[in-house]
Amino acid sequence: MLKLDEGYDSAHTASMDACTRSQGAIISITLVMAAVFVPVSFISRDQWYLLQRVQRHDGCLHHYLRRQCTDA
Repeated sequence: MLKLDEGYDSAHTASMDACTRSQGAIISITLVMAAVFVPVSFISRDQWYLLQRVQRHDGCLHHYLRRQCTDA
């Protein structure tokens, strides 16, 4: 009823205006979610394993590989 209080003549015009205002937010959220999850879907199982191992250490691949070389 808030849109009707703003001076709209009918519920149809009020709902159409509300839909057009929220359309930009829905499109931008969809694009952000796609930008995050589409590249992640292409990561192979081996890359996930390496990523998890690196994150368990200090998060730096260089330091992780150096430890692997010195531990052997």
